[in-house]
Amino acid sequence: MDSTKNRHFIKTGIVFSIAILSLLLFSCSNKLNDKEKQLVGDWNCAQIEEMEEDGVPYEILFEEDIQFKEDKTLYSDGYLKIKYSIEGGFTTETIQCKLTFQYNGTWEIENDNLTLTIEDPEVQLSDLKSSMDNEFDELDEFKEIFEDRTTVMRHELLGKHKFEIVDFSSHQLTLKDDEGEISTYKRTKR
Repeated sequence: MDSTKNRHFIKTGIVFSIAILSLLLFSCSNKLNDKEKQLVGDWNCAQIEEMEEDGVPYEILFEEDIQFKEDKTLYSDGYLKIKYSIEGGFTTETIQCKLTFQYNGTWEIENDNLTLTIEDPEVQLSDLKSSMDNEFDELDEFKEIFEDRTTVMRHELLGKHKFEIVDFSSHQLTLKDDEGEISTYKRTKR
């Protein structure tokens, strides 16, 4: 074998070895443990919470669909429906708004914690209505308040969020955030 063919053979062998080594390292780093494999799939959370602010009662309906993918990325979309009941004179005014959101990101499980890193969240006011058929003079004021909340919500979603895994099975995932709030997700698809 002449030296040119020999050099070509050695170069090809080195390139092939590097490619195999890279493939092995990549596949090893992306292996999922049993808990991570169990998380992969589509989940849904739907919750209703009644609250009060400045003496005004309101109700929040939260619904989120989240997809955990094998490559440890995620996609989520959902909404918050907020319903205020304002008493005045002989009538009760009901104001409803709907904030929709979606985001992409990454996920990881370490010990009994699930960490989500959220990138580029989108939040928007998609609906605002009054039970008084827009006779409520302050509807524009509520619109301004809720549009401000979309900005706040966008900033709150952005970044890393760590949740304690309280309960986890093939069909249910219960998480607790750093403020002690509990959210339960049901599996919708593997």
